[in-house]
Amino acid sequence: MFTVVNTLRDRVRALRKSGESLKSIARLTSTSLSTVSYWCRDIILSTHQKRHLATAAVQLQAEGRARAVARNRQLYEARCMEDAAAGMRLLENFSDLPFLMLGLGLYLGDGFKTGSGCGFANANVALVRLMMSWFERCFGIGRERFSCRVIIHESYRGEVDTIRKEWCDSLNLPLQCFTGFSFVRSKIDVASYPDRGSYKGTLAFKVRRSSRVLRQILGMADALVYKGGTRRPG
Repeated sequence: MFTVVNTLRDRVRALRKSGESLKSIARLTSTSLSTVSYWCRDIILSTHQKRHLATAAVQLQAEGRARAVARNRQLYEARCMEDAAAGMRLLENFSDLPFLMLGLGLYLGDGFKTGSGCGFANANVALVRLMMSWFERCFGIGRERFSCRVIIHESYRGEVDTIRKEWCDSLNLPLQCFTGFSFVRSKIDVASYPDRGSYKGTLAFKVRRSSRVLRQILGMADALVYKGGTRRPG
């Protein structure tokens, strides 16, 4: 046993003197890293050997990152395929298919089709309300996940509190769902609009944590609308 240990230790030390890293020696000799480190504690590497190990370590790290990126890409592509398939199953199994199709059509028109999640923008209160209900009924999205922003002409800056409250009341949403206003400029005299008193701007809402839902929606679109080979926008 003593001879075996000595032989192994001699091999470990010889590898270290040749410039091998401690981790590499542990792997090559099936020896614990702590043991390798202890046996080689008095061996001092040359400047050239240290430089070589540093270069090799950088290369190994780069290769490890590349493998991680490739692995994550494969996992992401697998999730995309799974989510698209879930969207297609929803087309087959949802109990109220006309409602599902209505919302899908509206989403393909005014919904967010790129980015990391779902969203919809429209100035029509009834359509915004319908789309929120669509997300609730078809995807189980709770209203606390809606994040709303109003896009409106800058001449309405003095009316933001009133407009926010009107949107909240119309959509049955708490004020906490509103993140703010985006103001736009225009040469058009909006004060002359016949519906200025009822105009509330365009409401854009995003669904928090909805990247998988977006992929399901796009999966439905690919299966139903773009299956003939037409390129899906975005």
